[in-house]
Amino acid sequence: MKVASKTDTKFLIRLVLVLFFALVLIGMGINSLYFYFAMRVKRQFETEPLPRYREVPAFSLVDLSHQPVTRDSLRGKIWVAEFFYATCPGPCGIQSQRMQELQTILQQAKIHDVRLVSFSLDPQHDTPEVLAEYARRYKADPSLWFFLTGDPEQIRTLLLGGFRLAYAENPPEARPLRGKYTHATQLVLVDGQGVIRGYYDGLKPDTPTRVIQDIFTLLNAEILATEKGGRS
Repeated sequence: MKVASKTDTKFLIRLVLVLFFALVLIGMGINSLYFYFAMRVKRQFETEPLPRYREVPAFSLVDLSHQPVTRDSLRGKIWVAEFFYATCPGPCGIQSQRMQELQTILQQAKIHDVRLVSFSLDPQHDTPEVLAEYARRYKADPSLWFFLTGDPEQIRTLLLGGFRLAYAENPPEARPLRGKYTHATQLVLVDGQGVIRGYYDGLKPDTPTRVIQDIFTLLNAEILATEKGGRS
């Protein structure tokens, strides 16, 4: 009877999560809802965990309130990263829109253990005050969505060596059309241990759905690990 009770509890938790997110994702359109459930059913029969790429290197940057945010301060939280800059004339706005969509889903679902982290590629221009104005355009909740700036070399090392994303500084003659930098547009999923678990195209409309699906995979793994630890 004890085993059956735990199984029933686990099933009910998963059922509630699926039903709740069905309601949330209705607002994202029928195609997104279909995709979500297709992926959800597919994952029910898969035992493969998300890939483990590498650990994010240590960093120490500042947020909109000039408060330090580090890799260690994010430990224990699942987080989604993007790299952007405030004066970007190209894809940054679309990336930030995807992050805003993720924020909306997380808020509606009342998920408190996930953070969004936007790293500025142009910290010399993007002061906390500049980023605060940018954040307001996307209605960013400062308790959930962090905009970080700081030492340029540290950010460059984090981008290239840690996340292994490409970027290059554009020549002056190209900047009126292409902006100061050409850079990768991926969103990156990081687990609570600081390990990169997924890369997603930040320009695709279905990316928030895919990211949320994988966030649930990580959260479900945490629940199972906690249950296993409680039985041992």
